[in-house]
Amino acid sequence: MGLELYLDLLSQPCRALYIFARSNNIPFEFKQVELLKGQHKSEEFQKVNLLMQVPALRDGSFTLAESIAILLYLARKFKTPDHWYPSDLQQRARVDEYLAWQHTGIREKESKVFLLKVLLPLCTGQPLPPEKLQGAIKELNVVLKQFEEKFLQDKPFIAGKEVSLADLVAVVELMQLVGSHDIFEGRPKLAAWRKRVEEAVGKQIFQEAHQKILNVKNLTADQNQPLCTDSVLGKKPAAGSGAEQPRAGPSNSDRAGKVSLLKKVPALKDGDFTLAECTAILLYLSRKYNTPDHWYPSDIQKRAQVDEYLSWHHANIRANAPKTMWIKVLIPLITGQPLPAEKLQEVMEGLFASLKQFEERFLQDKAFIIGSEISLADLVAIVELMQPVGVGCDIFEDRPRLLEWRRRVEDAVGKELFFQAHEMLLNIKELSNIQIDPQLKEHLTPLLMKMLK
Repeated sequence: MGLELYLDLLSQPCRALYIFARSNNIPFEFKQVELLKGQHKSEEFQKVNLLMQVPALRDGSFTLAESIAILLYLARKFKTPDHWYPSDLQQRARVDEYLAWQHTGIREKESKVFLLKVLLPLCTGQPLPPEKLQGAIKELNVVLKQFEEKFLQDKPFIAGKEVSLADLVAVVELMQLVGSHDIFEGRPKLAAWRKRVEEAVGKQIFQEAHQKILNVKNLTADQNQPLCTDSVLGKKPAAGSGAEQPRAGPSNSDRAGKVSLLKKVPALKDGDFTLAECTAILLYLSRKYNTPDHWYPSDIQKRAQVDEYLSWHHANIRANAPKTMWIKVLIPLITGQPLPAEKLQEVMEGLFASLKQFEERFLQDKAFIIGSEISLADLVAIVELMQPVGVGCDIFEDRPRLLEWRRRVEDAVGKELFFQAHEMLLNIKELSNIQIDPQLKEHLTPLLMKMLK
């Protein structure tokens, strides 16, 4: 059995994989999975991907989900040209930085606009309130500005002079709306970059991959199919469904902005080189300091499994676990208003769904996510899952498999170090004694009230 890619070119990540494989002459069998017909929910497809999402890869008996993980796996296995994922430490870190940021940056905001402008009317047949769409477009414009100023700047491509996986992942996201809302219009720098990416991958392949989305107005959907009933009429999609968590405090200072234009922590400064995004920083440190192999294994399949989790967690564990702190501690502290119990219940339901997937898909019956040793995937997962614990939501209670895994992670990193890192979190209730800066409170209160709605 050769390499199989399960794709629907209506999906941005699927188009990235299709273009990458075709432009690099990677042999694969195209397995069509039609989302609008609900084929991703079939029992047959679940054997390939328990998460029931496209894209998915099957290479012999090895299966893999998450487009970023699949792109990296293909780049390594088929030894594609270096510019796609540069061997240079800092250039590779720049690619990793974008690939991590885009989950809650362009991908989240663009998906929200696509949902409101295309999928919602398609599946419901109902007109959309203009103010809803305008709000989503405003959020998208903010991240497009960040993309141009932080990632693209005055360079031909994100990582420098040549196209990389970062450019490919970015351009397919931005093309999603061209059939209904041309975001390149009025943005000459962005339009020129898009043209360079098209030429780098091959115009024919690029247009072939985007033919379906450029004719998005001709799409039809069965309202009884899972894509409509789950994503639009019922459950919210993981990306683009929630309000962005407000950023406050030192990260918004001028000093922080000189290290990270995104004004977020964590951030790294190594001489003249600066880097944002936790995942990118972890990978940079592991490479620069040659940390033990188990953190980010050299084995191609094990490394792919780490990449798979690191990509999945952005829109799942990461999207849900921190909300417990906002709901239980930070919003009441800043607004001075009690929260309705159903808000916390809604957040916990989303978190419980992610935990179920985490146990069934990633942890299974293994000691750690990728097997017998701890990896970056376990570390990133555990710190997110400790967040609810700090505010009194012990998600490990009544989950023996999850609790045993937590204990193994603690032992692997060292209990003293583990609790030292979580000391502030586990004493989070002491925040109630802090006097919030009046100007900060005035700035954040309307944003937090918007989150609650």
